[in-house]
Amino acid sequence: MRNKSHEISGQVEKVRAQYQITSIGDFPSICKQRDFLGASADGWNEEIKKGLEIKYTGKDNMGDEIPEKFFCQCQQQMWVFDVNEWILLRSNDGIVVKENVILRDKRYFGKVLTKLRKFWERVQEYKN
Repeated sequence: MRNKSHEISGQVEKVRAQYQITSIGDFPSICKQRDFLGASADGWNEEIKKGLEIKYTGKDNMGDEIPEKFFCQCQQQMWVFDVNEWILLRSNDGIVVKENVILRDKRYFGKVLTKLRKFWERVQEYKN
């Protein structure tokens, strides 16, 4: 019996494969670290310096408005990869895909980064 995470992983792979067919090149998944913060890109094309975040969502998250949790995750990925835009793909069935290009918002993520850095410092203090 497959669990829900396996189903979602399969749908993410389906969306990435579909996107690679219709876009410019391959987007393999990749992990990267910058300073204390890491990011796991659902897809990264080194040649064009663009990343993908793929979300398998319910029908309620397929509208024009981008949920803040998706926006924030894309901002983190842009900071780690040091790029100015990220592609968000949302699908509720693995076939129909809504594509948004998220632009880097340094002011927004600067505030988030300050909080993340403080949190990480506390973790390090606790470890010692």
